[in-house]
Order: sequence, then C-alpha cells, then structure tokens
Amino acid sequence: MELSPRNLQYEKVEDFCALLKRCLESYGVRCARLSEDEIWKKIRLRSIDRFTKVVEGFIQRCRKLSLTSEKLAYLVDNHKCASEVEQRFLDLAQKFYQSYLQQLQATGEDDFDGLMQKAAAVIASGQTVFRRKSSTGDLKCLRYILIDEYQDFSELFHHLIEAIRQQNPQAQFFCVGDDWQAINGFAGSDLRFYQNFAQFFQPSQKLNIATNYRSATSIVDIGNTLMHGLGTPARAHKAIFGTVEIADMGQFDPTPKEQEKHPGDSITPAILRLVDRAIKDRKNVVLLSRKNSLPWYVNYGNGKGKSKDGILDNFLNLVRSYLPEESRKAVSISTTHKYKGLQNDVVIILDAVPRCYPLIHPDLMFSRVFGDSIEQVVDEERRLFYVALIRAVEHLFILTETKNFSPFLEELKSRKRIGLLDWLDYPPFVGSIQRITVKVGNKAGKSGNGTYVLKHLLNAEGYTWKRIQWPAWCCTYPAQDFSIQQYFDNAQWISSASKIEVRFYDDLENLLAKYLVDQGEYIPIINNTPEVD
Repeated sequence: MELSPRNLQYEKVEDFCALLKRCLESYGVRCARLSEDEIWKKIRLRSIDRFTKVVEGFIQRCRKLSLTSEKLAYLVDNHKCASEVEQRFLDLAQKFYQSYLQQLQATGEDDFDGLMQKAAAVIASGQTVFRRKSSTGDLKCLRYILIDEYQDFSELFHHLIEAIRQQNPQAQFFCVGDDWQAINGFAGSDLRFYQNFAQFFQPSQKLNIATNYRSATSIVDIGNTLMHGLGTPARAHKAIFGTVEIADMGQFDPTPKEQEKHPGDSITPAILRLVDRAIKDRKNVVLLSRKNSLPWYVNYGNGKGKSKDGILDNFLNLVRSYLPEESRKAVSISTTHKYKGLQNDVVIILDAVPRCYPLIHPDLMFSRVFGDSIEQVVDEERRLFYVALIRAVEHLFILTETKNFSPFLEELKSRKRIGLLDWLDYPPFVGSIQRITVKVGNKAGKSGNGTYVLKHLLNAEGYTWKRIQWPAWCCTYPAQDFSIQQYFDNAQWISSASKIEVRFYDDLENLLAKYLVDQGEYIPIINNTPEVD
C-alpha cells in the first residue's frame, strides 16, 4: 500500500482519512477510530515521560545559570512567548523549579550545580584552605592555574574562578580550548567566555595552536572547509593524504543475496561492505551517529543482535554478529558527542542527512527564555559535524542519501570536490557464490528504443528495471549449474533484440561476462567464466 503527500495536498483531512481507511480495509485491516480518551490512555506514559525530560532539562539550565525563583520569574515576565503552548509550559516550569528549590532546602540535599555555587561562595568568604588525604593546600598560594576545554566554560565555573582570583590576584591562568569544538551548549557551556577571553582575563595573550596531529591532510582540509571564515585554519602534521568519500545510499544497490539476508534493510549490508574492507586492511573503525537512533530502517529479523542496550548498541551487535569472532572488537559505535577527543583509523558518519545535521529539536521553544535561538543551534550543530569529521585518522566515509543531503554536506560540496564512493569498489560481505545476476541494457552509444521494445518480454521472464549505476533490466538465477550457453538458448527476448548488452555478475558484483546481442546473435565481449561459448 502506498500513499504520498500528493494525496493529502489535494484532499481534505477527513477525505484523506477516509481514503486511508478504505485502503487498509481492502487488505483486511479492521479500522475503528479511537476517542480522545482512548488515545490519551495509549500515549499517556510516553507523553508524561517526554514532559518530565523537558522539565528536567529546564531545571538544569536554571541551576547552571544560578537562577533564583525571582530571577526566573523576571526572565519569564519579560519574555515574549511565540505560542500559547510555550506560555503554559513556562508557567508550569516556574512552579516545578520553585518546588525543586524548596525540596533541596527542606532535605538539606544538593545537586552538582548547587555544590558549585556553594564552593564559589565559600571561597569568596575567604575560606581557601583545602585538605586531601595526601596533603593540604591553599588557593591563595597557587601560582599557576590551568583550565582545559575552555570552550566549554560555563557561568558556574566563571563564578568559581572569579572567587579564586579575588582571593589570589597574583595567580596566572593558562586556558586551552578550541571554539570549533564547542558542542556542549545543552549542558550550560557558554562560548562568550572563549570569544571574549581578553575581557575576562586582563592583561592576556592569545596563541594559536593550529597543528592537527591526528588526521591525514584531506580530513583536515574538509574540516577547514566546513569552518571557513570562522577562525585560523588547522594544519595537518601527518604526511599522508588520506581519503574522504561520500557514501550515497541512494546509489547503493544491494545484491539479491544481500536483499535475502536483510529484507528491506540497506544500511546493514552497506556498513558490512565498508567494515569488511577496513578489517581486511587491518584498520579499526567507528560508526558515529548524531542521535541515539538511526535514520535508516534496520531489519533485525529474528531479533539477531537486538537487546535492551539501545538502538546504537543493537545495531553494533547486529553488524558484529556477521563478522568473525576475532574481528568484532575492531568495530565500535558512538554518538558524536561522546566521541569528542577520541579518534579511529576509519570513521563512518552514519547520518549526514537533514534532521540529524543540523538537529533542531522541537523542544527548542521551551528554552527560548534563556536566549536560545535557531541560529545558535545551527552554529553548534556545525561545530558538532566538524567534530565528527575530524575523528578520522586515515579514512572518512560520510553516509548520506541522494537528494537528502545534510545542508552542511551540501555546503561542503559547493566549496570543495569530494570523492563519491563507488559501491562496486566495496564487494558485498558474503560467503560462497549462490546467485548469478543477469543485467540487460542498451549498448553504449545506442540510439533508438533499445530495451524499451523488449520490456514486456523481459518483464514476463521475471526481470525488473533498475536505474542505479548502469540502467538495466535485472534478474537473478541460482549459481549452481548456471550456464551462459543454456541461458541464451532459453531466453525468449533475444530474437527481438537490437544492439543490446548483457552482463553477468556474481554475488560479489564481479563482472563474469559481457555479451552483445543483435538480431538473435550473441557475441562475447568479455567472458571470465570457466565455460567456453
């Protein structure tokens, strides 16, 4: 059953629902519209869970900004809501936040952000002596203080550092950070401390550390291209050029055996091809995802590899299940956020598509009161994509889909030529050859109707039309006892063919033979099969 946006475009909602119902009932699916109460009972737990997570994130933001109930109320009162939903949420969120603070005070408990606030207050009061099991110390005696990952500096850390500086004005600070890798805004990080460094530390000096010691030249270049105009470009330390390839899933044509093993699932056989090559080259590979989910359909069949570990771990288990035991540890998976600071020989970015890079969450409306905007989110998503790109040491694959490229990838392509992976260079991950695929298409340079006049004959013999790579009619046959001579003897369409090319492939997409068929005659152009015609 197939419906398209066009059905909804030219019909009213009720008419579309009626059409959908008729289609379902034609397949024996019983349709009964649920009441609002029945729908709520089905989605109640999911809705409450999502609301809980949004409120929890809201409270965490308030704590990281050291907001009191009064300060939050002031922000809300001076904020212009874009919708009634946003206004109702903020009204509720204020009540939850006030209750949360009252609960902390009543129990004497505290969260990490509260401990940070108290630490700054204690130091500001003059209590600078600290004790550890091994020794004691005094913040007033510190001469040098190093702050790493300074691009992730937050309001809470700023208050703590300011308290130390008040008690120890002579301390010198050495701060290291990379604004191109500032990806933790959701956790309270504020890039203004990095961008306005001289404003917070006076006098100060800025030094650029532009050398990339991790990645090959082509990978460093692709990162620089993405961040063009946003700072000092990186320089590659490694002499190797490396490889960057776009792996277009729209151009991926699973073999019959891959279709048989992974019905409806293209991502698993595609990843197995790439992983298999990496393992044979004795390289380790990591699969990187923007989210804790995948934008592709994965067929787990009888539950192979599926557990309660989460979508990414389930997919990793599935991929590993097809690999030899000794090779499984060479493949890992992670979200891009968690993989920051790490590296691998081969990196496969799983989701260079819209709604992944950039990911603009619908809950953004609930954090607008803190100054969040779509522009800020897109900027941070760009930095996150940059982090994903430069995790690779030697080889970077960017998985995407025809006409569904991430805007960041479209931008990269407009600025720089990026190689397009040829799936034929990556043979299917299969065992013994079980099928032969016959492809019937037009001879190069042939004008006229070509295979068009044969379509009814080919269709009758079980052929299907495929446009990927070389447009042709395709049909598969068991490899056992397959004979090219016998194939031509039995093919009914040959007598009507005029300058038609026939190609024979195995499960690995190896070209076994190529023939020119014209007026009932078939002439070998290439024949790598054991038989002689």
